[in-house]
Amino acid sequence: MTKKISQLTLDIYPFTGKGESCYEHYQDDGESFDYRSGSYNLYDFILKRSGNLIEINISKTREAYGEKYQSFKFIINGIKPLEFFVDGQTGKIENDDD
Repeated sequence: MTKKISQLTLDIYPFTGKGESCYEHYQDDGESFDYRSGSYNLYDFILKRSGNLIEINISKTREAYGEKYQSFKFIINGIKPLEFFVDGQTGKIENDDD
């Protein structure tokens, strides 16, 4: 039986300076061949950086698998964020001394 994952954790190592990078994440049940008939979700993550500002945009480009992530956790390495916004609202920041 597949363990349901409700939170997707992404370990991010942002580049310095200015630029953009992207990542496409594929989600299915991890066991069956149902993806062959289209039963999967696709998420696009776009990271943009300009100086001290880092912006992460998430979009679901395909929703054909019944399970969805309830939350996303970003571990941003090499910087300590001062503010974090999700859809214009202040988000939760947990700082790790490491």
